[in-house]
Amino acid sequence: MLNAQWPNPLSRSHPNVRLLFRYNARGYDLNRNFPDYFRENQVLRQVETLAVQDWIQNHKFVLSANLHGGALVASYPFDNNPNTILNQFVSSASLTPDDDVFRHLAQVYSFNHGSMYLAVPCSPLGTKFVNGTTNGAEWYPLTGGMQDYNYIWGSCMEITLELSCCKYPPTNQLPKFWEENVKSLLLFIGEAHRGVRGFVTDEFGNPVEGAILKIKGREIGFQTTKFGEYWRILLPGVYKIEVSPYPRHLVDTLPLIIVSFFLGCGRRIRSNGSPVCGHRRDSDSTEPDAVQIYSGKSTRASEHYGQPWSIGR
Repeated sequence: MLNAQWPNPLSRSHPNVRLLFRYNARGYDLNRNFPDYFRENQVLRQVETLAVQDWIQNHKFVLSANLHGGALVASYPFDNNPNTILNQFVSSASLTPDDDVFRHLAQVYSFNHGSMYLAVPCSPLGTKFVNGTTNGAEWYPLTGGMQDYNYIWGSCMEITLELSCCKYPPTNQLPKFWEENVKSLLLFIGEAHRGVRGFVTDEFGNPVEGAILKIKGREIGFQTTKFGEYWRILLPGVYKIEVSPYPRHLVDTLPLIIVSFFLGCGRRIRSNGSPVCGHRRDSDSTEPDAVQIYSGKSTRASEHYGQPWSIGR
């Protein structure tokens, strides 16, 4: 399932860049204005931020990227890190439970970009990002960013794409930027079809809204929509998905439904017979598996089936 990709006015610039364009009319930096996973963000929530929060909660997205300037790198969560003494002095990586997926998504973009994957610094003293990707907190930590918010509260895989060493390039360079990024953008969007997706229904086939799901071993959960839909981007492997298809106040008293499933590479293969499921410039997206989960007093089953479509080169 692929939700619409929308433009995002929020920006992650380096903290040393303090230009008028960073702020709204009230003087607030909107990409430091969201609730934060690691620290209480006491900055007054802005109308624009509240509107985006409402949008995220009412439209469940699969995959997201926000496009910025000021560097040439694909940055992935977390943008912030736990408040430890060490982290007050040294920027260190802050990894999500889905770090393998986020690294993959960032590399899909970087390796298919015109030059991002070359990791050429923007200046002689600039940061060299290996493979053109970075963990956000390892680059520099920030509080209240949209990227972490969308992942934790929106159940959406979001990365930040810095597409230009020049923070505000002239409009006559836009055709060049399009040529450099069009392939990466299309392949990145295609990653929305990777992983597992399906429905949670009761014994009568009615959709279960708000069912809580979690991939075992990955503590960040997600919920079904009002249609009982769910999805999660995953790499090939063997997983168990835990489902609590009950109201929140009963979750601790009723048993989980645990469904095991195997997620393989797509049906497409290379000429040497190897499956196509990587992120490099010679590879493709995989096809998703669908797991239908039935919840009820007597019937609990799962159904696995592949889909006949995939997006790739």
